[in-house]
Amino acid sequence: MRYGVFSLMLAMTLVVACAPAAPSPTAPPPKPTEAPKPAAKPAEAPKPAVKPTEAPAAKPAEAKPAASPAAKPAEKPAAKPLTPIKTVALELNPTPDPIVAWVDVTQELGLFEKNGLQVEIKRSGGGGPAKVQALVAGEADIAVSDIIAGFSGVYEGTDVRTIFVPTARYGWIIAAKKKYTQVPQLKGQLVGVPSLGGSSRFGGILTFKAFGIADQDVKWQAVGGTAQMLAAQFSGRTEAAVLSPTAVPLIKGPDAADTHVLVPNTAKHTPPFPNFVIIARNKWVQENPEAAERYVKAFVDMGRQLAKDQQAFVRVARKFLPEMTNDEAAALWKTVTDEGFWSENGGINLAATQELLNTYFEVRGDKPNDKLAKAADTFNTGPLKRVLDREKVIETSKDKPDWYKP
Repeated sequence: MRYGVFSLMLAMTLVVACAPAAPSPTAPPPKPTEAPKPAAKPAEAPKPAVKPTEAPAAKPAEAKPAASPAAKPAEKPAAKPLTPIKTVALELNPTPDPIVAWVDVTQELGLFEKNGLQVEIKRSGGGGPAKVQALVAGEADIAVSDIIAGFSGVYEGTDVRTIFVPTARYGWIIAAKKKYTQVPQLKGQLVGVPSLGGSSRFGGILTFKAFGIADQDVKWQAVGGTAQMLAAQFSGRTEAAVLSPTAVPLIKGPDAADTHVLVPNTAKHTPPFPNFVIIARNKWVQENPEAAERYVKAFVDMGRQLAKDQQAFVRVARKFLPEMTNDEAAALWKTVTDEGFWSENGGINLAATQELLNTYFEVRGDKPNDKLAKAADTFNTGPLKRVLDREKVIETSKDKPDWYKP
C-alpha cells in the first residue's frame, strides 16, 4: 500500500514539475524546481519507503522471521543426504551377540546408512588374530577384534591399528561353584577362559589382581566359547569361569544348580578395559579418510544412543538372542550401563591401556620393541579426533578420552 501511495504521489509530482516547463522555456532552471515546493514535502514524507530501493537486501535481512525458515534447512546436513561409500566390514564371530557384534549392532540401528556407508558384512571364526590377518590380506576394510590381538598385530610389525573402542569399560562376569562366596577363595583353582592368549584371560588377571590374587596363583584352562565354558562349569571340569555378560540368562535350570554369579561385573574392579576394538590398516585410513571418519561417527552414534536408550538395546538383544526375555535384556543393559560400558567418546583411554599393555608383556614374557612400546602405539586416533572436534566430548560420561585435546 505504501508503495502505491508513493507511486501516485510521485506521478503527481512529475505532472506538476513538468507543467510549467512548456510556457516558460526561457525561465531559469531553478524556478520550475522551486515552484512545486508544496508537492515536494509529500515526496519527502515517504522516505522510509525509499529505503528498500536504496538497500534492497537490508529489509529481508532485518525481517529475521521471514529469512530464517529459508536458511535453516540449507544448514542441516540431513537436507543433503551423503553419497554412500561402499565398504567391507568383518564381524568378530559368525553368530551375532549384542555385547560383541558391534558391526551388526550398528547396522541394526540404521547408523551406517545414516552416516553414508553401504556396508557389506563378512563373518568368520578364528577370533581376534584371524581378523588382523584378514585385514592384512585385504579381505575387509575394518574388523572387530580384541585389544590383545591388536597389540600383537602392532608388535609384529603390521600397520593395523585400533580406530575405535566400542566399550569404554568392558566387564565380564565370573561364575563359580556355590561353595565359593569370595573371590580370594579361587586362589589355586581351575578357572575357564575361551583361550589363554585372549582378552578374557587378561580381564580375569586384572580382576583377580584387584582381589590380591596373582596370575600364577590361578590355573587357567582354555575351554572355548560360552557354550563350552558353561558345559565345563556345570559338569565340574572348572571351578569358575570368566564369561561374557550375555551368559547370565543361561545360568539357570537343573544343570546350573551348583553355579552362581560370584562377580556380576568385573568393570567394578579393573581400570577401563578396552576389550573389543575396531581395527583398520593405516594405509586404508590414509587412502579413505572420509570412509574411516564415517565409520567412527557411526560407532560414536551407536554408543551414545545405547547409553541412553534401554529399549533400543532390548530390541537388538532380543533379535540376536531370541531366547533372552525382555526383562533379561533390560537387566543386562542396566548391569553394563551402570559401570560405564558404552563408548560415548570413542572408548580410548591411554592410561588404562598402558596398564593392560604392561600385563600383556609380563604374561607373554616379551619386552617392548620399536613398534609397540607404549599404549599410544596401538591406536590411530585421527578419525576419532575429527569426529570429536565436531560432535564434542560428553564431559559427564565415564568414557574419558585422556588423549584428546580440542
